[in-house]
Amino acid sequence: LAGKLEDVLDKAASRQFYMHRIGHWLGMAVPDVGDYQVGGAWRVLEPGMVRTVEPGIYVSPVNTNVPKKWRGIGNRID
Repeated sequence: LAGKLEDVLDKAASRQFYMHRIGHWLGMAVPDVGDYQVGGAWRVLEPGMVRTVEPGIYVSPVNTNVPKKWRGIGNRID
């Protein structure tokens, strides 16, 4: 990704390499389900709530904006 950090973030340019959220709720049914927003506002963590953090990168096999050797790869740290 090229450009100023603010511009890259504003344009959500990283979404082409990371199509989903950075983690999920963790509970009795792993992964647990739950809304990320309540009444249009982001949910605030409360005591006892647990979230995972699973960073990763995924490069579409048809993404011609990256060198061919990187197309079709994916890696996530669970």
